[in-house]
Amino acid sequence: MVFDGNVFVGRRDPAYTNGFTVRQDALDVGAHDIMVRNNLFHDYANAVAVVDDSGGAGNNWRGDRIYIHNNSIFCPNPDPNGDPPGCTFLTSQGLGLSIYGNLQLNLETSTSQYDHFLNPSLNGMSDYNQMFGTVWSASSALFGSSALAQWQGAGHDTHSLFANPGISVTNVTDVGYGMPSASSQGIDHGPATSLTGNWADIRGRIRDALPDTGAFERLP
Repeated sequence: MVFDGNVFVGRRDPAYTNGFTVRQDALDVGAHDIMVRNNLFHDYANAVAVVDDSGGAGNNWRGDRIYIHNNSIFCPNPDPNGDPPGCTFLTSQGLGLSIYGNLQLNLETSTSQYDHFLNPSLNGMSDYNQMFGTVWSASSALFGSSALAQWQGAGHDTHSLFANPGISVTNVTDVGYGMPSASSQGIDHGPATSLTGNWADIRGRIRDALPDTGAFERLP
């Protein structure tokens, strides 16, 4: 199954949480052989949640061989209604994940235990990602309980960046929404297309020899 080139827009209506102090996820994956690429996720507590459900019928419900490449995740600042904070790109209990070239911008001005780039139970590869938050720093616990440097010390996300992508259009209905600035450090810093097999961006533009992080390829 492939999820490619979609725009997922969440809701912040507190009544929509069915009485729980959480917002919904965009994609809950408890299967295998799934590709999630070139998508925009706007305003979700978890953009993607991967669950190892190997205890299912026949012991074959497994979050395995899941490829999550070149997505952009945007969390706006909460509105005055006091909606609960929380901005996580990926919550993972997957067994074999490939997580390359994703970009997360978190503009929330309050934090909680639900704020992460990746909340991992990871057996796979994660690299060439970019993350930034208004009240985050590189020493924030962006990977479960680990900061970026600790996570890299464990052999993950060696080339990943904590850097502001300079996205100026943050209204999901406006032209140019989600496009990083030309000065973003994520330009030309994404994974090679030979690594991901992701040759085009969300608009169908061919990615060049030095791809960018996120759903958009910014071409000259």
